[in-house]
Amino acid sequence: MYQPIPIDSILVLASACAIRKAERIFIDIYKSAGEIPSSDTELLGVMAKENRVYLVIGVIERELGTLYCTVCFFSPEGKLLGKHRKLMPTALERLVWG
Repeated sequence: MYQPIPIDSILVLASACAIRKAERIFIDIYKSAGEIPSSDTELLGVMAKENRVYLVIGVIERELGTLYCTVCFFSPEGKLLGKHRKLMPTALERLVWG
């Protein structure tokens, strides 16, 4: 006789799979994220200086176990002028990350 699977069991299984996948994605992003300042930002400064341009670039920044969507600002002299971290999550990010 056919026994239907309770919907809550299906949701628990789907949630567990989604959480594992999200954890793997986070680890991959964490490993590829950079620190500011670093040798990578020094290289970006060299590129700004060589081309005599202001350089504004978005990066994933890693600091103390947390990831930030960050924008770095470089001068035409190659100096890191500053950075801005996105701190307010989007509506979709709030749904996913709480």
